[in-house]
Amino acid sequence: MRASVGLIGRLLASQKRHGASPMARIKVVNEPTDLVGLLTAVDSPVKRDVYLALTSGWESERTIESRFGMGGRSALSQFDKQDLLESRWESTAEGPKKMYHVRYSSFKIDTTAPMVELSEVLSAAMMPAEEFLSKEEALVVLANPTGVNLIDASARMALSQTMLRALVKRSSRLEMKGLRIGPSGPQK
Repeated sequence: MRASVGLIGRLLASQKRHGASPMARIKVVNEPTDLVGLLTAVDSPVKRDVYLALTSGWESERTIESRFGMGGRSALSQFDKQDLLESRWESTAEGPKKMYHVRYSSFKIDTTAPMVELSEVLSAAMMPAEEFLSKEEALVVLANPTGVNLIDASARMALSQTMLRALVKRSSRLEMKGLRIGPSGPQK
């Protein structure tokens, strides 16, 4: 018992030195479409490396971009949209900088869904980039500028609502608001 208390104390002290939160947060995944965010967070070497860099400490967007290029900046944007990051402002000699760190240290997957839904969610998560970009562009066109109802988009694109939700989860350009698919933030 005494050894484990000492180990926990050293772990907490180590986390404090590295600017990490001493509280371990666990993300519970209840919705099958939430798996898309988790799977696409590490679907490329750049995203995986950015995510791992953010587990060890706080990093600015500029630092991530200088280490990992525009792919790193894009990964930050996607992680932020999927609520995988926490942020804070720090004062520096160049002025205030927004710093990022991963929000969750663990994930618990607790979902039940029909095999049809799971296959669509996994299909969207592992879809080749060209096919995904084509479907994403079609959704962006439908959703601009005021958004589109999920049911209408499903009928127009001949895709299931589950597939559309999964595609929106993967996209950095779209977001769900209730049953409405709309543009996420400023369009680039």
